[in-house]
Amino acid sequence: SIRTIEMTNHMVIDFNSYDLLGSFRIKEYAMCKFNSETGEKNGNTFYEISQPFRSYETVDDEGRKNYEIYFQQHGIEYDTYTKPYDELVMELLQQASKVKYIFVRNKKQEAILKNLIDELGLNKNNTFFSLDIFGFLFEPGESTACTYHQHPYKNNCAKDNLEIMFRWLIESKLYLDDYRKKMHMVVDFNAYFVPHGTQRIKEFSCQQFDEEGRYTGYGFEIIKPSIALNKYKGLPEEIKQSYLEYFDVFGIEWEDGNCDYYESYKIIKNYFEYVTYVYVKNLKKKKFLMNYIGDLCQSGRKLEILCLDDYGYDKAMQKGTTRVDHHKNPERSNCAIDNTTAMREWLVESQIFKIEVRNCYLHNLYKYVPKKKYEKYE
Repeated sequence: SIRTIEMTNHMVIDFNSYDLLGSFRIKEYAMCKFNSETGEKNGNTFYEISQPFRSYETVDDEGRKNYEIYFQQHGIEYDTYTKPYDELVMELLQQASKVKYIFVRNKKQEAILKNLIDELGLNKNNTFFSLDIFGFLFEPGESTACTYHQHPYKNNCAKDNLEIMFRWLIESKLYLDDYRKKMHMVVDFNAYFVPHGTQRIKEFSCQQFDEEGRYTGYGFEIIKPSIALNKYKGLPEEIKQSYLEYFDVFGIEWEDGNCDYYESYKIIKNYFEYVTYVYVKNLKKKKFLMNYIGDLCQSGRKLEILCLDDYGYDKAMQKGTTRVDHHKNPERSNCAIDNTTAMREWLVESQIFKIEVRNCYLHNLYKYVPKKKYEKYE
């Protein structure tokens, strides 16, 4: 019987191209394969420059103009090459057919490669990921040590780009399925006061979605108190009054809970293991959450907490709309599950979870609001 070889490699590709006769022709490309589990490179970087399929003398005026634009950025002369074009493209696509996922810099590169696959009638089972949808912000460098470029002090090289892309992908861990599926997470929680002015989370909710906005999972905890009900009665009156005020808004009894208080920090923290972007309603929630995951944010891994109020989310907590049965007064209680659902739906509908949309929103905000209001966002 034929044995199926499991694809254990992914690939990162960068290339540049020029427009000739209405189609993009790859001129320079760099590619490397790496282990899909460990992120370690497998073998050397592939690097080639394609031979033009026609002489420069036969290129029309529009084609020459397009190549001049290309040359100004990349500095590779028209007749410079390391491999004939057809061989270069077939080698690139054959290598691509042997890997599980292909990571490219942006959607434009993805479209060019897919079009080549269609034109050549090759296997269409490759899964592409554009790094820009993961938040990879990249301005190509304007200098290179590569000798194929005629003006190295102002030219951009695909091999240099590839190394930057590869390092970012490995450091962000977004080559791993779990990190992409749980890339975005909306979080809400509510808390009550205990002695010495400390607040503790009672109800915690999170909802996860991937880079396309597809819902991928949720988490929910109600945390038991560290102080038993029989001891609660002996607490100072201001603490008991504070919990009565909490109960009036959220409707959860003091003794309720499915999560042991002494395990709660670890359990909540585990929800953030694969997350890249965390969304909370406001700065107050962000500061409180840092008590639980502050060390993750400072560990060197990519983990960013964003406040939705900064991006125009103006929905207030809703009382009296919950159907979740752990609230004793559902007709007048606020629920963290309802809040995370509303926040996630707003994020997906508004597309604010996409970094280019967030940046556009803040750019317009800086542009049109009075200067004194900038300070909130800087």
